[in-house]
Amino acid sequence: MKFPIYLLLPLTILGAGLSAQTDPQTKLSATVNEVIEVLYDTGLAKADRSSRLQTAIEDDFSFAVIARRALGRNWNLLDAGQQTRFVDLFTDLLIQTYSSGFAADSRPTIQWVSQKELKKNYLEIKSLVTLAGNTFPIDYRLVQLQEGWQVYDVLVENVSLVGNYRKQFSSILQKGDAEDLLDQLEKKVAES
Repeated sequence: MKFPIYLLLPLTILGAGLSAQTDPQTKLSATVNEVIEVLYDTGLAKADRSSRLQTAIEDDFSFAVIARRALGRNWNLLDAGQQTRFVDLFTDLLIQTYSSGFAADSRPTIQWVSQKELKKNYLEIKSLVTLAGNTFPIDYRLVQLQEGWQVYDVLVENVSLVGNYRKQFSSILQKGDAEDLLDQLEKKVAES
């Protein structure tokens, strides 16, 4: 039986704050471990879990980079105010979506496989996540920014998180405009 990939996404997109002074893989590992602790804390209400997740990653993780990449060429269809609103809504959606708790008896183990330079100021850190006896590759793509190393994409079994959202957002924008996209995001945030 194949394990549902969507259960691993919280571990990947949220575990990414990387300061300039720390080895990227070491910091990524620490952040992922902190995120796992929050996700598996059965005593937390969803609102508290969301807040703790955001706190764990907000200093070093730029959702603006992920949001902009998720819109791709459509980013320029939004005016400055809409771009800000999009980043805020997208951040809220990601945090809320991945704030659901997990069964405490099935915590994942993470094996850090490799770190390689993709090109100047770009890295890829490969990992294997084992959960409930199933192992899945999760690759983190990072860029060196002024704030330090930051994840700009996560690939779960070679499926890009950014690419997946880009397809969804492009589909919405083909049928409507930026306000339609923002309205749909607001609705999803309210539902989550």
